[in-house]
Amino acid sequence: MARRGRFGKYGDFKRKSLLRTQRSLPLRDAKVRMAKGHRPLPKAQYRAISPKFSIREASPSEITFIRTLSLKAFQQYGPYEESILAWHASSSTITLVAFKGNEPLGFAMIGHSLEGDSGVYELLAIAVVERWRRRSVGTLLMKLMENKAKNIGARKVILHTAKDNLAARQLFRKMGFREIGVKPGFYPAGQDAVMFVKEL
Repeated sequence: MARRGRFGKYGDFKRKSLLRTQRSLPLRDAKVRMAKGHRPLPKAQYRAISPKFSIREASPSEITFIRTLSLKAFQQYGPYEESILAWHASSSTITLVAFKGNEPLGFAMIGHSLEGDSGVYELLAIAVVERWRRRSVGTLLMKLMENKAKNIGARKVILHTAKDNLAARQLFRKMGFREIGVKPGFYPAGQDAVMFVKEL
């Protein structure tokens, strides 16, 4: 009969007993196991799972959500919720809404610019529910809105945002927009606006 291991059956038993003991040791004993020539168990690898969003054109059922979010997001700049609803009702405006499941998270709308050039569109509004901000919702809305603009013949997109809205300005720069000037007293409440442009 062949001998098993260095010390036969006793060696096998001792080896298995040692393995069981090592597996039950707390993590702080990893250095001790390494000092004895045993490799520690690999650390568990974790990968953050980002929520899955869906984005689609707004339906009449989202009107209340758009108005409510507009009141919260833009009230400091003046009575913008009524303007946003009027823009949304225009046949030349595209409004997109982001969802997680059936929960609306934010919206963006784009329409013809008042510059008179048919190839220039303006991002009229973008807003995200506060607890969903800084979680890529705004970025995804912007990307899809740009694709929509290209499909309808836009060559350039412009937008305005409050000079003191640093988070929005950072997002627009990240999306490839460049600042081209400041418009004093642009908003109904008197705030200055920064104008951005992006060639498509």
